[in-house]
Formats: sequence, structure tokens, C-alpha cells
Amino acid sequence: MAEMVKLKKGDEVGTTVTSDDAKHQFTVLETLKEPVTKEYGKYVSVVTASYGLPAAEGQPAPARQEVVVKCFLSIGESAFSNKFNKELRALKRLTSVGCQHTPKYIADFTVPGVTFCQYATELSYEDLEEDAPASLRAAWNTAFNAMSAVGVTHYSLRQRNVMYHKEEDKCYIVDFENSRISTPVDPWVSVSEQMPEL
Repeated sequence: MAEMVKLKKGDEVGTTVTSDDAKHQFTVLETLKEPVTKEYGKYVSVVTASYGLPAAEGQPAPARQEVVVKCFLSIGESAFSNKFNKELRALKRLTSVGCQHTPKYIADFTVPGVTFCQYATELSYEDLEEDAPASLRAAWNTAFNAMSAVGVTHYSLRQRNVMYHKEEDKCYIVDFENSRISTPVDPWVSVSEQMPEL
């Protein structure tokens, strides 16, 4: 069990981290995004990792998969930040409805001092400006419409949060820290009938 994950470039590569409940384990392969302060006492880093269940004593290790791990480090009393909760809710919703244009939610778990939210992707950043090829613009529109259709609104749609998979000719939208989930309104049913009970 790790006491603390070092989130400085290069320090954590090769480090194996096991969750508090010993149900999750990953080995860091590469740092994609060095720690960034999101709000006082809360930091975010992104790494690629080999993820899987820990091996039982005397048993061979189960199959592992390469994933992207988003690490939320919280200093102080609060274990979860508002941004983490928003991202987690959005990814769970998008994965549960089978959205093919956003990261796939796999699991979230904690180790002392760090909270992890994981999802798989093999993507690269692409320029989505006016001179982008029509196919890239079409892929972006498809991704945006797929996300919006399931009631997820992304409030940080910048170039860094849109990734393009060339072989699939497909855009993916990432980083749901600033997002909102809503329930689609049926225009044929009164608003009072659609309101959730408090």
C-alpha cells in the first residue's frame, strides 16, 4: 500500500499503487500532465498506467490493461473536490449509456492522500480551427451531439479537452471537471410531472 504517490515528472514512473481496499492496482507508465493546482489544497495530474486487480497470494497476476489515470490529490480534511465529483458523475453517466465519444469510466478509488478516477483512451490533440478538414469538423460535431444527447453539458470545451483518434476518424471529449448533468425534458409532459421528488 502506498503512503503517498509522488506526482512529479519522472518520480512516479514504475511505481505500483494499490487502493485502500486492495481491489485496484496500477503501475505508472508515463506522466501526461504534471500536477496543476485546481483550487486551494487540490491538485490534478494525469498519467498512463497498467491497471488491473492485484494478484492473490501465490496466484498469477490477472490480465492488465493500459489506461489513463487522472489523479486528484487533496491536502487537508476533504477527500473529494467538487471538480472530482462532477467529473465522476459525468463519466459514469456517459459510460452507462454507451457514449462512444468520451472516456470510458472504469473505476475510482483512494489511496492515502490521493483519489483516482480512471478511464481508457489512446488519443492525440488535434487542431479544430476553421481550416480543419471537413471530416475532423464532422467528427467533432458527432462527439458533441452524442455527449449533449445524454444530458451532459461540458463548460470547458477548449482544444485541450478535445482529442482525435486518426485511425477511427473520431473525436473524444475529455476533462469533465466543469460539467453538468441534466435530465432531458419531454415537451409532452408537464414540468411538474418531470421534477424529481425532494
